[in-house]
Amino acid sequence: MSFVLLAELISQLNLASRRKLKSIKVKYNKTNLKILFMLQEEQCILAFMQKDAYILVYLKYTSKNSCVFKSIKLISKNKKIGIQSRKDYHNFFYKKNRSGFFILLTNLGYFSSNDLNLLSLENVIGGKLLLRVVY
Repeated sequence: MSFVLLAELISQLNLASRRKLKSIKVKYNKTNLKILFMLQEEQCILAFMQKDAYILVYLKYTSKNSCVFKSIKLISKNKKIGIQSRKDYHNFFYKKNRSGFFILLTNLGYFSSNDLNLLSLENVIGGKLLLRVVY
């Protein structure tokens, strides 16, 4: 996983939301595609479509013309901020997450903290926190 490309995606999304742009172009790669799919599932973006070497992303706005998400922050750069037990999960997500959600990479793939609330954590061995989306 390239954190430089992930950081570029996050900065483009944050800049677009501040400038109230309807759509942006981001570089195509598998990580960006998976992250955008998760943001669409969580209803933070309206849609996205792949076009050759880039992805066209449509941002979602409220009726008051403000972006659905306030900001997206990259948590893990090259260091590992891990979730290794049920207790770690509970402490991190419930104490630090008042509004919004996290995206993490686990041994089973990419998940949002909202997805993990619905799943039993027995099969999830651990994970690396990637992003925090703030509403």
